Amino acid sequence: MTLPAIKQEIGKIEYLFSLIDSVQRERGIPFALATAAAAHLTQYTCVRVAGFIEQAVREIYRAYALGRAGQSPLTRFVSAALERQQNLNAERLCQLAGRFDSKWEADLRVFMDEERKEALASILRNRHKIAHGDAVSLGVVQMKDWYKRAVEVVAFLEEQAGS
Repeated sequence: MTLPAIKQEIGKIEYLFSLIDSVQRERGIPFALATAAAAHLTQYTCVRVAGFIEQAVREIYRAYALGRAGQSPLTRFVSAALERQQNLNAERLCQLAGRFDSKWEADLRVFMDEERKEALASILRNRHKIAHGDAVSLGVVQMKDWYKRAVEVVAFLEEQAGS
């Protein structure tokens, strides 16, 4: 990753994972309390990862537009349009990439294997459940795997856009 905002957010999320690991390893906390704290931190991390995906996509395509058109009305238009992009599952990401370049869409569709598609869908599905107060069963190991897949997708997009 080369864009500073993306690197910074990755650092914050990785810190959350290390915090979850610390809570789970802590022997001075009653087991039930440590388990509950880790579960809540994992849910919070899921929400942050969903936001990371959306923000990273905005940063990547904003940087692409800025590199091509500089500070221009076109760049402002692209930035404004990107602000409306939410709930970026695999299909929406592919469609968005296609708005910039049809080859990007085709390449992204090939890159989006079932594991990556399911990771993005699961992150979004759980974020919505968490936001609406629904019960979720979300383990840290699963969340780490989904996050890894999300980072792979973001890295691919950044490489495509030449950021």
